[in-house]
Amino acid sequence: MRANSSATRLVAPEVEPGVGLAVTVMFRGQEGAYDATIVGMLASQRGRRVALVRLAVEHGPREDDFRAPWFPHAPGVEEWAEVAQFPAALQQACFPAVANAQPDTTP
Repeated sequence: MRANSSATRLVAPEVEPGVGLAVTVMFRGQEGAYDATIVGMLASQRGRRVALVRLAVEHGPREDDFRAPWFPHAPGVEEWAEVAQFPAALQQACFPAVANAQPDTTP
């Protein structure tokens, strides 16, 4: 990834998902992202690792633990197309939290 000359991008280092990892969750078709924690790892679905996730907020879009496909970075358009192919219960994505990110120093 390359940094834009007018802004510094944050990129997450390669992180393996695991219990206790701070993640960011985005829900398909909704604006915004939420802080969460992985509370368990589940069997893969269609070749994608799946985490059991708990949001850090009380009154977010979910108040229970839920399944979310794992991505090593914030999903782009192609990844969201992949998420759309999952059952409705899996149409969200989790990836390493911005707190785990580092500035992209690639020239």
